[in-house]
Amino acid sequence: MAALFLFVIVVIFLTWLWNFFQKKPSKEQGKLYRQAFVKRRKYKFRLYLAILYINNGFYRQAESLLSVLRFYVVTNEDKKTVYYFLADVYYHLGNYERAQKLLLKSIDISTKDTAMELHLLACCARDNDEKNLANDALERLVDVGARENVEDVVNFYIGMKDMDRAKQDLKKLQRNLKNSTTAKRYYVLAAKIAHMEGDKKKREHYLKKYAARGGDEKALRWRLKRRR
Repeated sequence: MAALFLFVIVVIFLTWLWNFFQKKPSKEQGKLYRQAFVKRRKYKFRLYLAILYINNGFYRQAESLLSVLRFYVVTNEDKKTVYYFLADVYYHLGNYERAQKLLLKSIDISTKDTAMELHLLACCARDNDEKNLANDALERLVDVGARENVEDVVNFYIGMKDMDRAKQDLKKLQRNLKNSTTAKRYYVLAAKIAHMEGDKKKREHYLKKYAARGGDEKALRWRLKRRR
């Protein structure tokens, strides 16, 4: 029995060995694999360095790095990433039109996971006095459907002091107040709007509602005092 078991193991090993050598890449394929690996490694290193520059405000250095990074791009997802960060650089440099073009290119590659692009596009349009484009980007951001996106859009309109639009989009969170997290976010935003409109009664109402859901009322009051 032991001899039969050993024989089976040997056969399996020899079969695997044969298949391994049959599938072993040629020298040319091996060279291509190595080149692809090096290319990918260079792409990742340069991308991380560019993000580091952006986070520290060295936008010109990030622009130089990202501009040549396209030579190391492998996938469409890489393209989206490079376009987005390069657009972020141009936004901070005040070149809104160039940033918008890159963001639209990024969105055209894939309409999935476009929340960051749409939010930055809205910022570019707002700062470039293109209100219609900003509204369009924000509407698309809300249509993506994530709760966080609605919160971002409401905060965006609060920042623009467009309380009517802020209240309009806030209603989308109202549908799911049974969820504790959604409810707290709703009451924070509602309190912000009431505060910006000078409606103390409503502000106090939403602050109490927020506290009743486990929110830190004191911290929210402090944040509201810092506004305006």
